[in-house]
Amino acid sequence: MTYVSSYVSSEGDYSFSYPKGWILGQHYVMCPWARKDNNCASGNIDLFQVTPVVTTSFEEFITNNTVYTEKTKIKFDGLDAIKAVTPYSKQAGGSTVTIFVIKNGKGYEISMRYNLQAKGSLSEFPSPDPDILSTFKFL
Repeated sequence: MTYVSSYVSSEGDYSFSYPKGWILGQHYVMCPWARKDNNCASGNIDLFQVTPVVTTSFEEFITNNTVYTEKTKIKFDGLDAIKAVTPYSKQAGGSTVTIFVIKNGKGYEISMRYNLQAKGSLSEFPSPDPDILSTFKFL
């Protein structure tokens, strides 16, 4: 996959790249997203979003986020993190895998929406395509 465009957060604390045929947008000032254009080539990821959150502990994330059906500890960009899944919903347009990570005392949720149905367990998800997550870096 060739990534043709990059995004650097307004605070300069992270960046990610996205492929041709994707559109960059933003919810509010601090919540960038990239999504497939409707005419874009195939792949199992159709939305990638980074959301700074007020949650600053793993315990708080686990306790306060009951929408996730599964949560597991991982390493992400060299940091401790939690990977969680929100099962398929028609309203959401797919199943979502979210990574919660804390960097310099700030919490971040990095989410990928899969355009796949009936995924409820992390082990059921294929590798993301395109793998925008692999381009995410804290600066």
